[in-house]
Amino acid sequence: MLPKDLLPVISKQGTIRPKYAFPNPGSLSMLDDLIQLFKSARGSKRGELDGLLKGLETGLDYKMVRGVATLLFRRCEFGSSPPLDPIAVRRAVFRRASEAGVTTREERDRVISGCAKEMGRRPEEVEESLWADMEEEQSMVSFKDIDARDLLRMYNLSLVQTLLFKARSMEIAVPEGCIGLVSTAKRLGLMYRVERRGDGFLLSIDGPLSALRLCERYGNLMARLVPEMVRLPRWEMWAHIAWRGEKPSLFELSSSRDGDLIAYRELDGGGTDEGVADRAKMLSKLRGSLKGWTVEEVASPVTVEGLTFLPDLKASKDGQMLYLELLGFWTEDFLRKRPGASRHGGYFAFAERSMACSGASKGAGVILYDKRTLVKEVVSAVQRYAGSHAPATRVENGPADGPMPITGDLLDLKALARSHGTDEETLFRSLEPRGYIRLREVLVSRRMAERIASEVMGMANYLDASAHIRNSGIPYPDDLLRELGFTVVWHGLDPQRAELRFVG
Repeated sequence: MLPKDLLPVISKQGTIRPKYAFPNPGSLSMLDDLIQLFKSARGSKRGELDGLLKGLETGLDYKMVRGVATLLFRRCEFGSSPPLDPIAVRRAVFRRASEAGVTTREERDRVISGCAKEMGRRPEEVEESLWADMEEEQSMVSFKDIDARDLLRMYNLSLVQTLLFKARSMEIAVPEGCIGLVSTAKRLGLMYRVERRGDGFLLSIDGPLSALRLCERYGNLMARLVPEMVRLPRWEMWAHIAWRGEKPSLFELSSSRDGDLIAYRELDGGGTDEGVADRAKMLSKLRGSLKGWTVEEVASPVTVEGLTFLPDLKASKDGQMLYLELLGFWTEDFLRKRPGASRHGGYFAFAERSMACSGASKGAGVILYDKRTLVKEVVSAVQRYAGSHAPATRVENGPADGPMPITGDLLDLKALARSHGTDEETLFRSLEPRGYIRLREVLVSRRMAERIASEVMGMANYLDASAHIRNSGIPYPDDLLRELGFTVVWHGLDPQRAELRFVG
């Protein structure tokens, strides 16, 4: 990313965009001149190169020259090999200078000569080593070449990354085959949510400005997601940017419109992902601690109650199946946005306390842990789940390592039990992780129940709501209303006057 004070921004009609460099003859010629300057500077000191660049920082393009130079410096390797240790030389020279007092060039030369004699070396070697470890004194060893068009894309991409440091949120839409971007967001520890949209996924990420702590660290990691995005064949991005504390403005990008301006696709390594080694070690401990369970890593997304997640592990035993996910950075608000997963009996999310970007949390259904207590917390959660969901007996025509392949919004529990050669209780336990509400001998999917809840929310009359539920095929409207958090207020015995209220 470029220095923040070099970022030019245009804001108009509630939108914001970086002031891109475009591939016109003038800009490409300037970029090519800068590249040639760096190529010719092999063997030169960095301070000398800085001086040449300052001579180019003139006119309206001085900010762009400075920003591009920042990117080119990152493609250089500088070094020095002085004959003596610079720190030891400075210590000796400063000690002798403080004793002798130095006010003239001749007195300085006598100090250098005295130190050289003391060290058994030549004065030229002492002089060469004195400041050799300073950045401006190091010489260019190598430069990684690049053409002007790629450098322009790299510059524009850096503008985008820097702008995202002021993001409150970001959304990226990618096709079905690009789920790897979601995996990258998870690996980086970003506060992500993902849902299926048509033939692809919508990845939502909380931005750095949503965090109260660790903001710069989080922002650096979020910016690293953008180069991964532009390498994909198709993408769209929306972000809300609060530039200079102003009201958030919409920032939009798409591969069709902006791809050629920012799609710099060279792999630069990007550094080591923070916490990856620790994460692998923790997952290994978990696999070894869940005795009696078959524990596997999960390579593809899992949809739970309409929400899509990337759990780390799947644990199965006697027909039960659990998903376990280790979250990265988190805030209280981020945890509250994941209730669908937390309510689900077969899904457990764990958040490390030290990764908090806000104040203390009550957990919001997510299990908080310290590194030393993670294994204990996971084993305890799994044991609690196993204890409250007794292992189901083998059900005919049903898989042994997961829920039975039964779908539908409205199910007859008795008929299903007969068809599978088991009892109603065993069948319901097997289906429960799939998200069903039991109303006597009827099973209603949570998806259908939530839809009905939204439909009756605006109905004040009890009979109207009851009729609507019966028309949906559910024979027990009172039971469902209780499950959904509604109550009936009676005004006398006339049901026409009965009032429906939501109490949660």
